[in-house]
Amino acid sequence: MKTVGFFINPVAGEGKKLSLKSSDNLPAGNYSASESVSIGRRFLRSVRNPEAVRLLHPDSPVYDHLTVGSFGSTQAINWQEPSTRNDSVYFVREACRLGADIIVFVGGDGTARDVMESLLRDVPVIGVPSGIKMYSSVFAYTWQDAIDELDLFISGTLNTEDKEVLDYDFTDNSVRFYGKVKGPEYRTGTQDPKVVFSSSTASAIASGVVEEMQQGVAYVIGPGTTCGTVLTELGITGTSVLDFKVVKDGKLQLAKAGEEEIYRIVAEENYRIVLSPIGGMGVLLGRGNYELSERVISKIIPERVLVIGTRDKMNNIQEILIIAPQIAASVFRNYLKVRTGLDEYVMKRVRVISSQ
Repeated sequence: MKTVGFFINPVAGEGKKLSLKSSDNLPAGNYSASESVSIGRRFLRSVRNPEAVRLLHPDSPVYDHLTVGSFGSTQAINWQEPSTRNDSVYFVREACRLGADIIVFVGGDGTARDVMESLLRDVPVIGVPSGIKMYSSVFAYTWQDAIDELDLFISGTLNTEDKEVLDYDFTDNSVRFYGKVKGPEYRTGTQDPKVVFSSSTASAIASGVVEEMQQGVAYVIGPGTTCGTVLTELGITGTSVLDFKVVKDGKLQLAKAGEEEIYRIVAEENYRIVLSPIGGMGVLLGRGNYELSERVISKIIPERVLVIGTRDKMNNIQEILIIAPQIAASVFRNYLKVRTGLDEYVMKRVRVISSQ
């Protein structure tokens, strides 16, 4: 029997509702009905062979009998309501002391950092994605992939490897490396970490995009440094690389476009959406751009999506991943054309991973 320490960060991802790019420092409150809790409960109910698991979980109503009753044995660890980062730290340390063979958490990059800093020994970790950014390679693509990872680990057929823990540093607007933890060696279900590549061709890409911009068209510019060079080319500065921006006739219309604004644009205006896949991961949708919701995706015309990426970045990406509701499979084709220079393109295969 394997001992699994499992906890949910109920606040993870809740910043989306406030159009924030982080859920850190949210006000205390009741998050028992959050999306993160919903994902965690679905995960627990879907664990295969639960009778072979000794489950360590927080002492919280979130983990009621309906979600933990089928496990071989369970043990609750003290957890405060409303919870804070200290509860995550305490839980991981207690789980290690109680013999956890693996730690599984539902959260984002901030939670991954808490777990890494709290481990008392070299216990492997699986991240179930529910945060906003999720740059770290400790995360599975979806909670269903995390189920597969845990199943293989429990059966003893999964090796482990080093997984990087990354997070966005708002003080200098960059993704920082914080350390490593052990995680499942499961290539098809665990994401690679974000990698920052040379921007040697980014200015050429931006020149090509700006040169082809049309009057009267609303350009929704996605997050990331590569997309940011388009704004620089237009002489627009001072915006965050984490936000969507809207440009029309060469001028900034919105410095921080939320889901509502983007939906209105794709539903009512002549538009183009400029996106760049995350370096290393190859994720185009589903990491860091939650503003492109299911209803936004359903309105998108594929020909109006402009994908850009430097040569270095695209050479290190085998395929473009879209982690989104299944409707994305009908919107995006098997291949996407990616601009890699002033007048230079590559074709990349697309794989849609359903987030439902």
